Amino acid sequence: MLFAAALFGLANTAGAESNSPAEPFSIVTSLPPLALAVQDLVNEAALADKVSVESIVPRGQSAHHHALKVSQLRSLKSAGIVVWVGPEMEQYLAKAIGQRRPENVVGFAALMQKPVVDYHLWLSAGAMTKLVTAVAEKLALAFPEANVLVAASTYNARLRQQTQAMQQRFAALPTEAGVLVFHESLHHLLTPLGIKQSASLVQVPEQQISVHTLMQAKSRMLPGQCLLADVEELPQAQPYAEKLGAPLVVVDLLASAATTKSYEAFLALLANKLATCFQSATGQDGSGQDGTSQDGE
Repeated sequence: MLFAAALFGLANTAGAESNSPAEPFSIVTSLPPLALAVQDLVNEAALADKVSVESIVPRGQSAHHHALKVSQLRSLKSAGIVVWVGPEMEQYLAKAIGQRRPENVVGFAALMQKPVVDYHLWLSAGAMTKLVTAVAEKLALAFPEANVLVAASTYNARLRQQTQAMQQRFAALPTEAGVLVFHESLHHLLTPLGIKQSASLVQVPEQQISVHTLMQAKSRMLPGQCLLADVEELPQAQPYAEKLGAPLVVVDLLASAATTKSYEAFLALLANKLATCFQSATGQDGSGQDGTSQDGE
Protein backbone atom coordinates (compact mmCIF):
# COMPACT_ATOMS: atom_id res chain seq x y z
CA MET A 1 0.00 0.00 0.00
CA LEU A 2 2.83 2.42 0.84
CA PHE A 3 4.60 1.72 -2.46
CA ALA A 4 1.33 2.15 -4.37
CA ALA A 5 0.69 5.47 -2.63
CA ALA A 6 4.19 6.67 -3.44
CA LEU A 7 3.80 5.60 -7.06
CA PHE A 8 0.44 7.36 -7.29
CA GLY A 9 1.99 10.49 -5.79
CA LEU A 10 4.89 10.55 -8.24
CA ALA A 11 2.58 9.94 -11.17
CA ASN A 12 0.34 12.81 -10.03
CA THR A 13 3.20 15.26 -9.52
CA ALA A 14 4.78 14.21 -12.81
CA GLY A 15 1.51 14.93 -14.54
CA ALA A 16 0.87 18.20 -12.70
CA GLU A 17 4.31 19.76 -12.86
CA SER A 18 6.19 17.54 -15.31
CA ASN A 19 5.73 16.13 -18.79
CA SER A 20 2.52 15.60 -20.69
CA PRO A 21 1.80 11.98 -21.72
CA ALA A 22 2.97 12.72 -25.27
CA GLU A 23 6.38 13.88 -24.11
CA PRO A 24 9.23 11.74 -22.78
CA PHE A 25 9.95 11.72 -19.09
CA SER A 26 12.79 14.20 -18.53
CA ILE A 27 15.56 14.38 -15.94
CA VAL A 28 17.27 17.75 -15.62
CA THR A 29 20.64 17.97 -13.88
CA SER A 30 22.63 21.04 -12.90
CA LEU A 31 26.02 19.95 -14.30
CA PRO A 32 27.35 17.79 -17.17
CA PRO A 33 29.07 15.14 -14.97
CA LEU A 34 25.76 14.52 -13.18
CA ALA A 35 24.02 14.22 -16.54
CA LEU A 36 26.62 11.67 -17.71
CA ALA A 37 26.00 9.41 -14.69
CA VAL A 38 22.22 9.73 -14.92
CA GLN A 39 22.33 8.98 -18.66
CA ASP A 40 24.46 5.91 -17.89
CA LEU A 41 21.75 4.75 -15.50
CA VAL A 42 19.00 5.40 -18.04
CA ASN A 43 20.92 3.43 -20.66
CA GLU A 44 21.60 0.57 -18.23
CA ALA A 45 17.87 0.38 -17.45
CA ALA A 46 17.03 0.33 -21.21
CA LEU A 47 14.97 3.52 -20.87
CA ALA A 48 16.84 5.72 -23.34
CA ASP A 49 13.81 5.82 -25.66
CA LYS A 50 11.52 6.93 -22.81
CA VAL A 51 13.69 9.22 -20.67
CA SER A 52 15.65 12.29 -21.74
CA VAL A 53 18.55 13.73 -19.71
CA GLU A 54 19.87 17.26 -19.94
CA SER A 55 22.19 19.59 -18.04
CA ILE A 56 21.38 23.19 -17.13
CA VAL A 57 25.03 24.14 -17.63
CA PRO A 58 25.90 23.11 -21.20
CA ARG A 59 29.13 21.35 -22.13
CA GLY A 60 32.02 23.75 -22.46
CA GLN A 61 30.40 26.58 -20.49
CA SER A 62 31.43 27.83 -17.06
CA ALA A 63 29.31 26.85 -14.08
CA HIS A 64 30.42 29.97 -12.22
CA HIS A 65 27.95 32.87 -12.38
CA HIS A 66 25.60 30.92 -14.63
CA ALA A 67 22.34 32.76 -15.32
CA LEU A 68 19.18 30.76 -15.91
CA LYS A 69 17.43 31.23 -19.24
CA VAL A 70 13.65 31.20 -19.58
CA SER A 71 13.85 27.91 -21.47
CA GLN A 72 15.89 26.38 -18.64
CA LEU A 73 13.33 27.52 -16.09
CA ARG A 74 10.68 25.76 -18.14
CA SER A 75 12.82 22.61 -18.23
CA LEU A 76 13.22 22.69 -14.45
CA LYS A 77 9.49 23.15 -13.98
CA SER A 78 8.49 20.33 -16.33
CA ALA A 79 11.17 17.77 -15.40
CA GLY A 80 10.10 14.50 -13.86
CA ILE A 81 13.24 14.53 -11.70
CA VAL A 82 15.66 17.39 -10.98
CA VAL A 83 19.22 16.58 -9.86
CA TRP A 84 21.57 19.19 -8.41
CA VAL A 85 24.48 19.47 -5.99
CA GLY A 86 22.69 21.82 -3.60
CA PRO A 87 22.16 25.47 -2.67
CA GLU A 88 25.61 25.83 -1.11
CA MET A 89 27.18 25.49 -4.56
CA GLU A 90 24.30 26.40 -6.87
CA GLN A 91 22.46 29.24 -5.21
CA TYR A 92 21.18 30.47 -8.57
CA LEU A 93 19.01 27.34 -8.79
CA ALA A 94 17.64 27.47 -5.25
CA LYS A 95 14.49 29.50 -5.97
CA ALA A 96 13.44 27.49 -9.02
CA ILE A 97 14.12 24.12 -7.40
CA GLY A 98 12.49 25.27 -4.17
CA GLN A 99 9.23 25.49 -6.10
CA ARG A 100 9.39 21.80 -6.99
CA ARG A 101 7.97 19.05 -4.81
CA PRO A 102 10.74 17.44 -2.71
CA GLU A 103 9.88 13.97 -4.03
CA ASN A 104 10.90 15.13 -7.52
CA VAL A 105 14.30 16.51 -6.47
CA VAL A 106 17.63 14.82 -5.69
CA GLY A 107 20.18 16.98 -3.87
CA PHE A 108 23.67 15.47 -4.09
CA ALA A 109 25.08 17.14 -0.97
CA ALA A 110 22.02 16.14 1.06
CA LEU A 111 22.81 12.46 0.38
CA MET A 112 26.16 12.64 2.16
CA GLN A 113 26.28 11.27 5.71
CA LYS A 114 29.05 13.63 6.80
CA PRO A 115 29.27 17.43 6.60
CA VAL A 116 30.38 18.50 3.13
CA VAL A 117 33.39 20.79 2.84
CA ASP A 118 34.25 20.32 -0.84
CA TYR A 119 31.09 20.33 -2.98
CA HIS A 120 32.77 18.90 -6.09
CA LEU A 121 31.18 15.58 -5.13
CA TRP A 122 30.95 14.25 -8.69
CA LEU A 123 34.72 13.67 -8.64
CA SER A 124 34.14 10.75 -6.26
CA ALA A 125 32.79 7.55 -7.79
CA GLY A 126 31.84 6.45 -4.29
CA ALA A 127 29.67 9.52 -3.80
CA MET A 128 28.24 9.10 -7.29
CA THR A 129 26.90 5.64 -6.41
CA LYS A 130 24.73 7.32 -3.75
CA LEU A 131 23.39 9.78 -6.32
CA VAL A 132 22.70 7.03 -8.86
CA THR A 133 20.80 5.01 -6.24
CA ALA A 134 18.72 8.03 -5.20
CA VAL A 135 17.80 8.83 -8.81
CA ALA A 136 17.05 5.16 -9.49
CA GLU A 137 14.61 4.98 -6.60
CA LYS A 138 12.61 7.88 -8.03
CA LEU A 139 12.87 6.65 -11.61
CA ALA A 140 11.63 3.21 -10.56
CA LEU A 141 8.40 4.79 -9.29
CA ALA A 142 7.78 6.35 -12.69
CA PHE A 143 8.74 3.17 -14.58
CA PRO A 144 7.80 0.21 -12.36
CA GLU A 145 7.98 -2.16 -15.35
CA ALA A 146 11.72 -1.47 -15.80
CA ASN A 147 14.42 -3.03 -13.64
CA VAL A 148 15.81 0.36 -12.64
CA LEU A 149 17.08 -0.65 -9.21
CA VAL A 150 18.83 -3.70 -10.65
CA ALA A 151 20.37 -1.48 -13.32
CA ALA A 152 21.60 0.93 -10.63
CA SER A 153 23.16 -1.92 -8.66
CA THR A 154 24.95 -3.23 -11.77
CA TYR A 155 26.19 0.23 -12.72
CA ASN A 156 27.36 1.07 -9.21
CA ALA A 157 29.29 -2.21 -9.07
CA ARG A 158 31.18 -1.12 -12.20
CA LEU A 159 32.00 2.25 -10.60
CA ARG A 160 33.36 0.50 -7.51
CA GLN A 161 35.46 -1.79 -9.69
CA GLN A 162 36.77 1.21 -11.62
CA THR A 163 37.74 2.94 -8.38
CA GLN A 164 39.59 -0.14 -7.17
CA ALA A 165 41.47 -0.37 -10.48
CA MET A 166 42.42 3.31 -10.23
CA GLN A 167 43.63 2.83 -6.67
CA GLN A 168 45.82 -0.06 -7.76
CA ARG A 169 47.18 1.98 -10.62
CA PHE A 170 48.18 4.94 -8.45
CA ALA A 171 49.56 2.70 -5.71
CA ALA A 172 52.16 1.59 -8.26
CA LEU A 173 53.16 5.20 -9.08
CA PRO A 174 55.54 7.43 -7.05
CA THR A 175 52.83 9.67 -5.59
CA GLU A 176 54.52 10.35 -2.24
CA ALA A 177 55.25 14.01 -3.09
CA GLY A 178 51.59 14.71 -3.72
CA VAL A 179 50.36 17.64 -5.80
CA LEU A 180 49.60 21.34 -5.66
CA VAL A 181 46.14 22.47 -6.77
CA PHE A 182 45.19 25.85 -8.14
CA HIS A 183 41.62 25.85 -6.80
CA GLU A 184 40.44 23.92 -3.74
CA SER A 185 38.28 21.46 -5.66
CA LEU A 186 40.02 18.10 -6.00
CA HIS A 187 39.62 16.51 -2.57
CA HIS A 188 37.11 13.90 -3.81
CA LEU A 189 39.40 12.84 -6.65
CA LEU A 190 42.70 12.77 -4.77
CA THR A 191 41.76 11.29 -1.38
CA PRO A 192 40.42 7.90 -2.58
CA LEU A 193 43.62 7.47 -4.60
CA GLY A 194 45.84 8.17 -1.60
CA ILE A 195 47.32 11.33 -3.14
CA LYS A 196 48.22 14.19 -0.82
CA GLN A 197 47.49 17.81 -1.60
CA SER A 198 50.32 19.92 -0.19
CA ALA A 199 48.67 23.29 -0.88
CA SER A 200 45.98 25.09 -2.85
CA LEU A 201 46.47 28.59 -4.22
CA VAL A 202 42.83 29.75 -3.97
CA GLN A 203 39.67 28.58 -2.20
CA VAL A 204 37.39 29.95 -4.93
CA PRO A 205 38.31 30.67 -8.57
CA GLU A 206 37.76 34.44 -8.32
CA GLN A 207 40.10 34.85 -5.34
CA GLN A 208 43.24 36.93 -5.79
CA ILE A 209 46.50 35.18 -4.93
CA SER A 210 48.69 37.12 -2.53
CA VAL A 211 52.47 37.06 -2.51
CA HIS A 212 52.27 35.47 0.96
CA THR A 213 50.07 32.61 -0.34
CA LEU A 214 52.40 32.05 -3.27
CA MET A 215 55.47 31.94 -1.04
CA GLN A 216 53.75 29.55 1.36
CA ALA A 217 52.90 27.21 -1.52
CA LYS A 218 56.46 27.40 -2.80
CA SER A 219 57.84 26.58 0.66
CA ARG A 220 55.68 23.44 0.81
CA MET A 221 56.62 22.23 -2.65
CA LEU A 222 58.57 19.06 -3.11
CA PRO A 223 60.74 18.30 -6.16
CA GLY A 224 58.69 17.18 -9.15
CA GLN A 225 55.32 18.34 -7.84
CA CYS A 226 52.85 19.46 -10.47
CA LEU A 227 50.14 22.11 -10.26
CA LEU A 228 46.65 20.82 -11.08
CA ALA A 229 44.11 23.22 -12.55
CA ASP A 230 40.74 22.96 -14.26
CA VAL A 231 40.64 23.74 -17.98
CA GLU A 232 38.61 26.88 -17.17
CA GLU A 233 41.42 28.10 -14.91
CA LEU A 234 44.23 27.72 -17.45
CA PRO A 235 44.74 31.46 -18.14
CA GLN A 236 44.95 32.22 -14.42
CA ALA A 237 46.98 29.15 -13.45
CA GLN A 238 49.64 29.28 -16.17
CA PRO A 239 51.58 32.31 -14.82
CA TYR A 240 51.59 30.90 -11.28
CA ALA A 241 52.86 27.53 -12.49
CA GLU A 242 55.76 29.40 -14.09
CA LYS A 243 56.44 31.38 -10.92
CA LEU A 244 56.41 28.18 -8.87
CA GLY A 245 58.47 26.27 -11.41
CA ALA A 246 55.85 23.51 -11.39
CA PRO A 247 54.58 21.53 -14.40
CA LEU A 248 50.96 22.53 -15.08
CA VAL A 249 48.53 19.64 -15.58
CA VAL A 250 45.07 20.66 -16.79
CA VAL A 251 42.04 18.53 -15.92
CA ASP A 252 38.45 18.80 -17.16
CA LEU A 253 36.41 18.86 -13.96
CA LEU A 254 33.07 19.58 -15.65
CA ALA A 255 33.29 17.10 -18.55
CA SER A 256 33.27 19.98 -21.01
CA ALA A 257 34.50 17.85 -23.93
CA ALA A 258 31.58 16.67 -26.05
CA THR A 259 33.53 13.51 -26.86
CA THR A 260 33.24 12.28 -23.25
CA LYS A 261 30.21 10.01 -23.57
CA SER A 262 29.90 8.44 -20.10
CA TYR A 263 30.72 9.09 -16.46
CA GLU A 264 33.07 6.10 -16.50
CA ALA A 265 34.97 7.65 -19.41
CA PHE A 266 35.03 10.97 -17.53
CA LEU A 267 36.70 9.28 -14.53
CA ALA A 268 39.19 7.52 -16.81
CA LEU A 269 40.19 10.80 -18.44
CA LEU A 270 40.72 12.43 -15.04
CA ALA A 271 42.87 9.49 -13.94
CA ASN A 272 44.99 9.66 -17.08
CA LYS A 273 45.60 13.38 -16.65
CA LEU A 274 46.42 12.96 -12.96
CA ALA A 275 48.87 10.17 -13.77
CA THR A 276 50.95 12.57 -15.88
CA CYS A 277 51.91 14.34 -12.66
CA PHE A 278 53.95 11.27 -11.71
CA GLN A 279 55.05 9.85 -15.06
CA SER A 280 58.45 11.61 -15.21
CA ALA A 281 59.65 9.70 -12.18
CA THR A 282 58.87 6.33 -13.78
CA GLY A 283 59.31 6.99 -17.48
CA GLN A 284 55.73 5.81 -18.01
CA ASP A 285 53.26 7.72 -20.13
CA GLY A 286 50.49 7.61 -17.55
CA SER A 287 48.07 6.06 -20.02
CA GLY A 288 45.12 4.04 -18.83
CA GLN A 289 46.03 0.97 -16.84
CA ASP A 290 42.78 1.07 -14.91
CA GLY A 291 40.77 -1.22 -17.16
CA THR A 292 38.34 1.57 -18.03
CA SER A 293 37.01 3.08 -21.22
CA GLN A 294 39.16 5.76 -22.80
CA ASP A 295 36.27 7.37 -24.71
CA GLY A 296 36.69 11.06 -25.19
CA GLU A 297 40.48 11.17 -25.53
